[in-house]
Amino acid sequence: MALPKSSLTSFILGVVLLAYLCTFVVFAIIRVLTGVSIQRLWWTGLRHISFAAKEGIRVDIRGLRFALHRPTFARPTWISIVMEELKVTIDLKLLGSKTVKRARWTHWRNGSLARLASHPGTPVKLDFQSDNETESDESDEDRSHTWERLTQLKEKIKRLHRKINYIRIFDLVATNSSLTITDIGSIELANFTMAVDTRRKTIDRSRLFQHRRAQSQSQRPAEWIFTARGLLFSPSGKESSELLDHATLNVYGLLLPDIEGLRDASIALKLGRISLPYDDLQVCANNIAHGRQISARGGGTGHNREPSFTDIVEELDMPGSKDEAIVQTVSDSKEFFSSILRGIQEVQFAISFLGLSKRIKSVERNETPVYLNMSMKEVGLDLLRSDPRSPAHLTYFCAKDVAHQALLTAISISMGIDDGHEHPERLVYIPMATAMVRSTLPSKTIQFSGEKNVVERNTNILYANLVITSPSIDFDPKHLPLMLAALQNRRERPKIRHKKNNRHHLLSRLLPKASIKFSVHEPIVRVTLPCTDQERKRAGDFDLLISAFSSMSLDVESSHFPGGELHYLL
Repeated sequence: MALPKSSLTSFILGVVLLAYLCTFVVFAIIRVLTGVSIQRLWWTGLRHISFAAKEGIRVDIRGLRFALHRPTFARPTWISIVMEELKVTIDLKLLGSKTVKRARWTHWRNGSLARLASHPGTPVKLDFQSDNETESDESDEDRSHTWERLTQLKEKIKRLHRKINYIRIFDLVATNSSLTITDIGSIELANFTMAVDTRRKTIDRSRLFQHRRAQSQSQRPAEWIFTARGLLFSPSGKESSELLDHATLNVYGLLLPDIEGLRDASIALKLGRISLPYDDLQVCANNIAHGRQISARGGGTGHNREPSFTDIVEELDMPGSKDEAIVQTVSDSKEFFSSILRGIQEVQFAISFLGLSKRIKSVERNETPVYLNMSMKEVGLDLLRSDPRSPAHLTYFCAKDVAHQALLTAISISMGIDDGHEHPERLVYIPMATAMVRSTLPSKTIQFSGEKNVVERNTNILYANLVITSPSIDFDPKHLPLMLAALQNRRERPKIRHKKNNRHHLLSRLLPKASIKFSVHEPIVRVTLPCTDQERKRAGDFDLLISAFSSMSLDVESSHFPGGELHYLL
């Protein structure tokens, strides 16, 4: 017998209502088991997700949803994971506190279910570490945590490419994200996207990168694409300022069937307009360092000291002279950097505009702020691992050497002073500066051995060519008190005395056989002087003292002296 239409509608509505109420039960179970708090399920997705990833780190997500769309040329994915108002809050006072590691199921054994019910609004600290992982950490506690984490992160990224066929279906979109450090400041990001493209005809291009094409069907190209827009910096108690307007990061490489990760990777990072308020950043950096010191003293972690740079230098200079932790640190660092040099073929870095502003407090008069402004345009860095079989490589190095080539360029470099009375005055201006470097220093540093003789140390070669075009310096007598006050303030700063160590022994062995050419084309210095003629002075004219040169050059040749152990000729 068929149900009436009204009864069928009521039945369907009841089922939907019951299913919606069951979601609250499911969210409660998830919160008890994992500590992730989800407020409700809405037609726009999950709402108000919060959890504590670590003691002192809290993550809040206002909304999380999946958006289906048809793949297009610009957006080849099928599903978009959209996060709205991601907020990460860090409390440095709680971050360094000492906590006891517990497995995930100890909440049930210790009866914490009742405590969860008594405090429903407080997110539970997540601890995704199993018992086996805890025992492994205790056995490896003497190992350097820094290099261990970097190595683990690298291996996770390599294993991530096993599931590239599923990952390419999704893209990540985060809007209005923020990172807040308690009592220090916050950083807000308006929009962030991440996706991976594996279309062969779209991304297999050798004109933009110097990598090789996929030579067979088993080799697949892959390109990770990251974009960010609107980075806002808000120090505590001060006005907000925009640090970066937009940025793009492209990571290209080849996927091989029998090797994990990307091969012959090429990285391109392009930034738009960057404005750096030096004073605000310096204050925040000092507050962060002070907060970490307080948390470290409160957590009682002083016994587990990380190996210092001096210890690592002495271990590199005399292998086996230090304890097992430092030996493991040196081994891990060499292994990590060796894999980076082998896996990355090219790095491209570009900035359309870079500006920095620093307040000079020692020269302020009448409470008028005086700022030192520096800026440059079109800053570019191209770092490339040269092909050992190419003529360009064989011109300078041997076929067995691993060499890198770097090209650094910048245009319209300027520095000036703004005292607030008149328009900002430019003191230094450089239209263009370029630097070309070819060297085996990165690979030779990784392969360093204290037993190498002088001939082998001279195989570490550096060729550099630096050119500065038409620099100019404009000086006015009224700038002299400002410069003297700035220099006097620098002299009065307390000097930090470092303990003597054997660092120079390693540096003397790592110094390359260098050939550096530095040239300056058409430098000029202009000094503004007041007019002696009163009529010209009233008209605003001034006299000029000009000193100009056609060119200046400096050539430096250096090598290890064959007659001495650590003698270096310059």
